[in-house]
Amino acid sequence: AARNLIWQSFASMSGGAVAATGRPALVRSYTDSAGHPCRTYLQTVTIDGKPVSASAAVCQGTDGRWALSTTPSAAAVAMSGSSSRPNVAPEDFHCPTPGTVIETSIGGWLQFTGQEGLRCWYRTRSGGADSRYALLLAGDSDWVEQGGEEVGKLWPLRVGKREWFVSRRLMPEQYTMSWYETYTVTGRERVTVPAGTFDAFVITWEEKGRFENGFEAKSTFWYAPDLGYFVKFQADPALGSGFRDWQATRVVTPRRGATPVVAGDGGGDAAGRRARRHSSGPVGE
Repeated sequence: AARNLIWQSFASMSGGAVAATGRPALVRSYTDSAGHPCRTYLQTVTIDGKPVSASAAVCQGTDGRWALSTTPSAAAVAMSGSSSRPNVAPEDFHCPTPGTVIETSIGGWLQFTGQEGLRCWYRTRSGGADSRYALLLAGDSDWVEQGGEEVGKLWPLRVGKREWFVSRRLMPEQYTMSWYETYTVTGRERVTVPAGTFDAFVITWEEKGRFENGFEAKSTFWYAPDLGYFVKFQADPALGSGFRDWQATRVVTPRRGATPVVAGDGGGDAAGRRARRHSSGPVGE
């Protein structure tokens, strides 16, 4: 039923012939303002011979029937390039293969479900859905609008490449503070973590306050291109308790012939998740 609703939505928008590739993937479950259960699905569809990545939201009415959401923010059906924020994946950018599971040393469990341009969707251990934008930004962070385009330009990764933007935040005292956010590909490294040994790009994230804001922090990501995600993160202590060092402890891929490596895991905390909502730190919990 959900797949048929997605087809109907795209047919009405495009006015052209619509075909679907594979089954729609559930990427988010939530409750709308009226208290109705809703779901967002990701689907690859072909419109007039052109494949596009699409998403649509459906909600269940009081009669038990599912229908396309009538709330604009939830019902928006996204085609690559259709919004003000560019969402076309650059060369060499890819999310982990759908079905890939990554566990981390601080209790993180991520099962990747699909890709929508620069957005990588995943499920958490509790079954909730979330995403990363250009991998480096939390999917629902204000930074996607403030600097998502610049961060996306970091791909294709190349040693020495650097991108930056200015982040802004309204403080509780009703004044705005701002920071320079700089990402630099500083090198390549063969890194060993509990999940195995990976060839990785080393990416530094430098945050520096502007004007009278003297804050400075420098953290490091290790990104494994064969996996499509980070296998290690080292946080600057200046970022506070919301960010912790972590390593990949277990990676299971759906690729044929892959042999998963199993290791222990640790515990996560809610503070890290709260911090990610307004920051760049990679999901590790």
